[in-house]
Amino acid sequence: MAGIGIGEIDCSNVKCRGPPSEDCVLMEPEFGCCGDWVCDNKPRNCTGRDGTQHPLYSSWNDDNCTYCYCSFSSFNGARAYCYPKTYCRPVPHRDCINIGLPEGSCCEEYSCEK
Repeated sequence: MAGIGIGEIDCSNVKCRGPPSEDCVLMEPEFGCCGDWVCDNKPRNCTGRDGTQHPLYSSWNDDNCTYCYCSFSSFNGARAYCYPKTYCRPVPHRDCINIGLPEGSCCEEYSCEK
């Protein structure tokens, strides 16, 4: 008998709920056993800043500094959640001057004279 491997989920005995109505589409889950039903006219894709459509449960880099993930909620449908890819340190000192965002960098730089 073949067993379940580490990190795998056995969905053979899981009963998932059916569609709430005929116009619903099942969105397959990234994790777990049961997907989500998208009904009515709720979005089924996420839109990146550049207008690109991203499928539910996908991830992408919106720019060099931002990571996005397309998630689902039964209330809103598909929605993009975006987070900074890097941690930018806070202003080193109140007397420091912001000298801007260097090209190719995700964090602003400061000039501090003591």
